[in-house]
Amino acid sequence: MAASPRREPADDWLSPDAQCTGFLCSLAAVIVVNVTSPSREQRAADAKTAAVEQEVKNLNEVLTSVLQLRPVSFASLMIPSVPSRFEPGALAIENPAPNWVDFAPPEPKGLSRILSGSARRARELAEAQARFDTAMRTHAQAEADRQRALAGAKAAYDQ
Repeated sequence: MAASPRREPADDWLSPDAQCTGFLCSLAAVIVVNVTSPSREQRAADAKTAAVEQEVKNLNEVLTSVLQLRPVSFASLMIPSVPSRFEPGALAIENPAPNWVDFAPPEPKGLSRILSGSARRARELAEAQARFDTAMRTHAQAEADRQRALAGAKAAYDQ
């Protein structure tokens, strides 16, 4: 007759058909309960593991979705620089110079041409010429100021 393997008495509590009594039985029951029902820490760890696995899945999907795109080169990222045009605005428009016709006294007509003296006409012409000369100097000064401002704006644009 073949001899059956010898079992230690302490191993009896591990067999499914063993009648468990005493301290070892209580210990086995606690171990079985702790192994079969996950603790709160285990559930938290499982949830974190699932979240990490989902994040890894998402990252893998991002990486594989990029593979379908054409490769990016440094040259394709460079945008050619198109300098803006200098827009001087109102500084580009020259102010019109005074016109003598706007300052000249009216020509005498009819009888006033005969009756009015040449001295009065000469005085009216001299006053008109003085007003015209003043207007020309004012225009020249305003034009010089405009050109200086235009040159300053152009210099600021060029920097």
